[in-house]
Amino acid sequence: MEGPTPHSIPSHVIRLRGPWRYQAIDATRGPDAGLGAAQPSALCGHCEVPTTSRTLLPPLFTGRVRFERTFGRPTGLESSDAVTLAVLGFDGVQWLGLNGAALITREETVSGESGRRFAADVTSLLLPRNSLAIEIFVEPHPSGGRIGEARLEIFSRG
Repeated sequence: MEGPTPHSIPSHVIRLRGPWRYQAIDATRGPDAGLGAAQPSALCGHCEVPTTSRTLLPPLFTGRVRFERTFGRPTGLESSDAVTLAVLGFDGVQWLGLNGAALITREETVSGESGRRFAADVTSLLLPRNSLAIEIFVEPHPSGGRIGEARLEIFSRG
């Protein structure tokens, strides 16, 4: 079965805005790391996306942060439908996975709506309950590193 073409228009879009759980995985140590005596894992919480790292983390934080969100399999899918996971507006993506399957395993900046984005057909990976994870590398940034949007795009081919 062929996937959607780059110029296809989805018949339905599900935005995965939140709630997302985030947690620092590791961090640069030192007086400027922004952690004080805290362990990186103490930097955790819930958020809606899009947002920036500046709103979630200490201003001088440098390190990897994991964002996770669960969601259900879209209902009403036909056997001919394709579901694409689209991710855009994230700076410094190190790893992206759905249900443990790696989709990105290198550093990449996924641009905004008018720029480059990451998209993959995930139809065969969807389960009744799904876990999307994105790990990013955060550095101090004047605008506060972008934490963008993830969405499911459903393409009808029937």
